[in-house]
Amino acid sequence: MRETTGASVRKLYTFLSACGGNWRNTIHISDPGEHTGWLMAADRDGRPLVMAVDSLQELVQEYIDTTDCRGRLTASAFMDIFAGYILWQFPDADGSPAAVLNLLSTKL
Repeated sequence: MRETTGASVRKLYTFLSACGGNWRNTIHISDPGEHTGWLMAADRDGRPLVMAVDSLQELVQEYIDTTDCRGRLTASAFMDIFAGYILWQFPDADGSPAAVLNLLSTKL
């Protein structure tokens, strides 16, 4: 079992606070060829908070069944919806959906 750091606990707290304490209140973002995808919630200002499913599973030591999420998006749909936000937050991002989602998940 992996030891949880203070930074990991803060990330988990921030993410779970945004989804009302239940990861099932998130939107699952999938990208063909990638791992199990990402979960997205919004903070109180409406900004997307993204966490990789694998990371959340590791932190909570629980299997995350993404079919239980409130909704689903493809990574390309996420990029289309949040294009302006992504441009302002990550002007140097290479444009690959997986790269942007991974950047967002590390920013949490």
